Amino acid sequence: MIVNEWHRGLIAKLRAYGPGQSTEEPSPLADLLYQRPQPLIDPVQRYGVLRSAKGASKAIMLWYLARLEVLKPASGRGRAHRLHVLKKTDLQRQARNCDPMKLRWLRIIRDPYNRTVSSYRHALGHGYEDDKILDAVGLSVAERGLTFNEFLDYLSAIDIATCDNHHMQQWHPLEAYVALTKVINLDKDSLLPALDAFAAEIGLPPMKEEMRATMLADWEHESRRHHKARNTPDEGIANFRYSRAQANGSWPAYEAFLTSKTRGKIERIYAKDFAAYGAFL
Repeated sequence: MIVNEWHRGLIAKLRAYGPGQSTEEPSPLADLLYQRPQPLIDPVQRYGVLRSAKGASKAIMLWYLARLEVLKPASGRGRAHRLHVLKKTDLQRQARNCDPMKLRWLRIIRDPYNRTVSSYRHALGHGYEDDKILDAVGLSVAERGLTFNEFLDYLSAIDIATCDNHHMQQWHPLEAYVALTKVINLDKDSLLPALDAFAAEIGLPPMKEEMRATMLADWEHESRRHHKARNTPDEGIANFRYSRAQANGSWPAYEAFLTSKTRGKIERIYAKDFAAYGAFL
């Protein structure tokens, strides 16, 4: 692992902090709690959640708010309102000074192959990355569309650890220091039973029935909103130049894009994720 000057300083602080040593200062790892994507922390029940965009992040946020018993005010509203409700809780003020190494950590992942296809469609359909793609690889997405292979070339040309959340690597810097209590792979595991298993494993109290009902209703709403029709793929789909309009219509299955060549590219781009989560894929 490459260790820069910031990491050397952090490691020195960790050694000075040492287990069993009382202090009123925040943990030297506390800054990592604010690195994107920001973990969800419950300092009272002593657990944290690491999640990534294109990985059921809204569903996880709704589960977290339900566990905090503040879901109802945020139910049916957008992300900004949910975060506003969250920031008003005393728990979030306490989380600023918590020690991440003393929390039980839940990690939510997606299979990097499937997530990359999902990221491609999202970037193509919404256009938020058009200017950066033009700057990095000289392609005007709005005018000509984009192939999956071209999108992979773009990802290969940028810093995958600091880019837009929707295609940023899943591995979070906190994972270099904390132990993961449970890893949920959304492409293999059913989310609700896996979340219930994590809660039981760390001894969380049962979720209130009204909170659970509201959460499940919101999950269903999100599922309907994001459901997209899929059509039968043709051969060579990874090199088919999809337009923005096509990205927002029917879409081939993930497997249609995943050739030996594109899989190899994805493995190189997201090498950190494959190394960290290989046992769960």
